[in-house]
Amino acid sequence: APKMTNADIRSYYIRPPYVTSWITSGGAYVLSPNQELLSQLLTEALTPSTRTVQRQAITIEVMNGTSIPGYEELASTRLNYAGFETKIVPTDRQDYAYSVLIDKSAVQDHSTSDTILNVLGMLPGSLIPSPDANSSEGYLLILGYDYQPCFRPEKLTE
Repeated sequence: APKMTNADIRSYYIRPPYVTSWITSGGAYVLSPNQELLSQLLTEALTPSTRTVQRQAITIEVMNGTSIPGYEELASTRLNYAGFETKIVPTDRQDYAYSVLIDKSAVQDHSTSDTILNVLGMLPGSLIPSPDANSSEGYLLILGYDYQPCFRPEKLTE
């Protein structure tokens, strides 16, 4: 059996323009499908994501730099759903005001770091380039008190 991770599970919203809503004369609320758009959505939903395979090769260390328990698990889960492997690491201190993403990869790939920042709802200024040829992990995410664990998945772009 194939191994499935959170990244293999995708969710979609079936709402306009995939359906058109109307109310019958009897007051029933009806959703009529737009067959062409709905078929495209189902094809996409049932096709394996190539981005997931690419992202699984990237490991992000996650460190909770706050005294708020569980932030590291929330961020790790969010990154896992986006297709990234994560590894929770012990914190060095708990007084980080701001979250930062440290790019330790030897080849600085802005498309990857931008995707990670977007998944976490972080701004581009949160990225700290720090190439390290000896690092076994590509990125270190340090969560600060500004981290927002709640997000709207439909607002994420890939």
